[in-house]
Amino acid sequence: MPSSNMNFPQAKDLCPATGSLRVCVLSFNAPTATLIMDALEQLLGDGFVSFTDGGYYADLTAEQVTEFSEQSDVLILGDHLLVWKAHALFADVRCPVMMMDPSMVFHPYQSSARHVLRQRGLDVLPAEDPQRIVASFTALRAKAWLKNSTAIVISVHDNPHPMCGDVEARAKVLQEMTGVHVVAIPAARLQALAKQVPLTAAQQVWEHWHETLISDVDPALSQDHLLDVARLYVAMHQLIDEHQANAITVQEFEPFLFQKKAMPNVAYAALRAQGITTSEEGDVAVLISQLLLASVSQQQAMMANIYLGFRDAWEVDKKPVPTDKAIAADYHQSLAEDTVMLCHFATAGTVPRCMTDDAKYRVVQTLPCWEGQSMTFALPKLGDAVLCRLEEASSQLHVYPGQVTKTYDDSQGGWYRGRWLMKLDDIQHFVDHAFSAHYAIGMNYQQQAIKTLCDLLKVELCTHQG
Repeated sequence: MPSSNMNFPQAKDLCPATGSLRVCVLSFNAPTATLIMDALEQLLGDGFVSFTDGGYYADLTAEQVTEFSEQSDVLILGDHLLVWKAHALFADVRCPVMMMDPSMVFHPYQSSARHVLRQRGLDVLPAEDPQRIVASFTALRAKAWLKNSTAIVISVHDNPHPMCGDVEARAKVLQEMTGVHVVAIPAARLQALAKQVPLTAAQQVWEHWHETLISDVDPALSQDHLLDVARLYVAMHQLIDEHQANAITVQEFEPFLFQKKAMPNVAYAALRAQGITTSEEGDVAVLISQLLLASVSQQQAMMANIYLGFRDAWEVDKKPVPTDKAIAADYHQSLAEDTVMLCHFATAGTVPRCMTDDAKYRVVQTLPCWEGQSMTFALPKLGDAVLCRLEEASSQLHVYPGQVTKTYDDSQGGWYRGRWLMKLDDIQHFVDHAFSAHYAIGMNYQQQAIKTLCDLLKVELCTHQG
C-alpha cells in the first residue's frame, strides 16, 4: 500500500549509473605504459576509466594475463611492433583487447598482430585514432550499462499479436542478445496496485506535475480519468522500484483502452523526466532498441509509429479514414521525397526532453478516436535522427539514418494530430524490408560506437544508407 504522502524521485540523466571502466595496460616497458595511461585519461576525462594491475610482457605468464583479463573490462596492448611476439600470453583472455601506442594512431604493423589475436577468438576493438578509441570505450560502457538495466513489460500474456507474442520467450531472447534483464508482469497486477493508491496521493501527483512537467490540461478530460492516470503512475513506479528497473512498457489496448480505462501515456512522460525509458503497446523489442541507443548516447530515445501517408492529399479533408485516392497519392509522395511520417496516439509520441525544445508537455484528449483518453503532446526537434529496431529472430539491429525535417501541431488532425516528417537515406529498403510499424527513434546517433557495441553483443548491425 503506497503512502498518501508522496516522495517524488529526483530527475536523473539516465538510470542506471555506471562506474568507471577497469583498464589493464600491458607493455614492454614502463615509459610506454605510463604514456598510454596518461593519454587515455586526457582523452576520456575524469572518472571514465580506472587502471588495474598491469605489467610487462617479458615478466608475465599466460595464467597471469588470464587473471588480469578476468578483473578488467579491457586489456590495452601497447608497442604495436612487438605484440605479435607475445601472442602466446593471450591464450585464454576473458575480456576485449585494444592495441594502442602512446601516439594513439594506427600503424600498419598493428595489422598482423590484430589478425593473430582475432584468430585466437578475441574481441579486438577499434583503436586506430582518438575518435575510434573514444567510440570503443563508449561501447564498453554501453555494454555494462545494458547489463545493469532491467526492463519491465506489462501485458496480457496470451496475446497472439506479433508485437506481443510469447512475452516470456521474447524476454529470454532479448536478454541473451543484449544483456538487459526483462521482467514480464501481468497487466492485472498493475491494475490492482493502481486501485490501492489513495486519493490524496493521486492529487499530489497532479499538483507536482503542474509545477514541474505539464503546462496545461485539456479541460474536457474528467477529473476521475486524470486521477486514474496518476494512480497508474504511482503503481508503475512501485513496480520500477521493486525490480530496480530503468525501462517499462505497458500493453494498453486490451486491458485498458478496450475496457474504457485510463491508459498510462501521461505517466510515461513523468517517468521519462526521472530517467526511465518507456514505450507503448507492450512492445518490448522497441523498448530494448531504445535502450541500445540510450546506452551509447546517454540520451533517451523514443518510440514512434511509421507511416507513408497523411501528407498533402490527406490534408485536403483530414478524414479519420483516408480515401483510397489519398492513400495512394500520399504513398507516392512519400517515396518521391524519401520521407516517412511519424506519429503515435494522436500526438508526436512521448517525446523525451532531450528531443524537444518545449519546456513542458501539454495533455490533450485523443479525438476523434478515443474520447476521454489523455495523451502528452510536445514537438520534437528538427535535425539528424535515426530509426532502429532489433530483429530478434536473426539477432540483427536494423538502422535507418535520416533527418527530421518538419513537425505538425494540428488540432484538427485527429489520430494524426502530432506528426513529423523524417527523410530517410534509404526509404526503398524500408518499404521492402521493414518488419514492424514500431521503431525506436533517437538523436545524437554515434555510428562507430553502435557498431562496436553490436560487435561486442554479437548482434549484426544492418545500416541502411542510400
